[in-house]
Amino acid sequence: MALWLDVAGPIGPATVRYIERGLAQARRQQAALVVIALDTPGGLDLAMRQIVQALLASPIPVVVHVSPEGARAASAGTFLLYAAHVAAMAPATTLGAATPVPLSLPLPTLPPGTPSAAPEAGPDARPDARSGARPDPRPGVQPEGSTDPHAASAASAAERKSVHDAAAYIRGLAQHHGRNADWAERAVREAVSLTAAEALREGVIDLIADSPQDLLQALDGRTVRLGDRQVTLRTAGLERQPLPPRAHERLIATLTQPGVALLLLMLGIWGLVLEFSQPGFGVAGTVGAVSLLLALYALQMLPFNVVGLALLGLGLVLMVAEALTPGLGVLGLGGHGRIHRRWPAAVRRRRAGLRHAAVGRAGSGPGVGAGHVRGVEPGLEGPWPARRRGVGHAGRGAGAGDRHRSGRRPPGLGRGAGGAVARARHGRSAHR
Repeated sequence: MALWLDVAGPIGPATVRYIERGLAQARRQQAALVVIALDTPGGLDLAMRQIVQALLASPIPVVVHVSPEGARAASAGTFLLYAAHVAAMAPATTLGAATPVPLSLPLPTLPPGTPSAAPEAGPDARPDARSGARPDPRPGVQPEGSTDPHAASAASAAERKSVHDAAAYIRGLAQHHGRNADWAERAVREAVSLTAAEALREGVIDLIADSPQDLLQALDGRTVRLGDRQVTLRTAGLERQPLPPRAHERLIATLTQPGVALLLLMLGIWGLVLEFSQPGFGVAGTVGAVSLLLALYALQMLPFNVVGLALLGLGLVLMVAEALTPGLGVLGLGGHGRIHRRWPAAVRRRRAGLRHAAVGRAGSGPGVGAGHVRGVEPGLEGPWPARRRGVGHAGRGAGAGDRHRSGRRPPGLGRGAGGAVARARHGRSAHR
């Protein structure tokens, strides 16, 4: 059996969870092969590295197939292709352009010829100030008209570090699987790209396959390296088992796209600023806090479990704030939306206790209330002798409520007036 995964869109936290789930299921089902159909423009560096580590550690051969026709494995997708045990592409597909690009918000720029607010030129002024050019705050971008090489080199130091690190990383992957390491480094440093035919000719990929059936036929008999051993693939006639992403994985993938993550980050920051500057009904603060948490997860600044606990805590805080602060219910609605998964179970347990407390109320006479003790609280579920504390033993009483479920009178319940008092006391103990 060959397990088929479909990765389409930017690489992010949702992609990591999906691929890790697929690899775990392949191990449980003892699949012969895992195929990842890839079509991505790139993604987050940390997510890409987590997937690469999962592919390298997989005890099952993993094939990355850039498909369908017209798909691409750009940027982070190129790293995944190099990390696979077998790299394959469909016709009319591309890969490359793997230069790391910092994720940042676009900054407004003045049109050319706009007067700058730079200080007047003097003997000690910087070259960009004497030329009247406005300094560009973006890293790695030299101000127009500036001749100072030190400012540009200092600003681009972080970019150079990331480029060198990515180049060494992809070269190591290429050497590990015996593929073209020189072109891999050029893809990072020069952002070059290749078509499927060119990649096969350059030794970047292992084969070209038009369809899944052609891919399985081409893989049959191929030897791949798994750790310190060589494995020969027997894929002819293998059954394909697709593993589609779950609904919540699709939702997380949408929320963690780089563009959406930046919008959530801006919405969160401005929502909190607006809430603290102009206190109102809590709409801006609630939306801002939730958006900020989602943005931190989308940008992989916080792990999934931490964000989940933070949302749960935020929901409880908002519900308490709604109870203490009269308003339009915005805080309570926001809090309820974050703990609604926990709430139904608690309601069911409470209702079950109330239903058990009502058992035995059909009795009449002085004995009413003595028969509905069992099942109200976990501590009162023991045998009758364990609950005889304070029960009288004199007189004779009547009523159906003092009957045990077996039909017999519970031991320790007396008769007469003393028994009625004991039963009343026993009934009160049941409703604590």
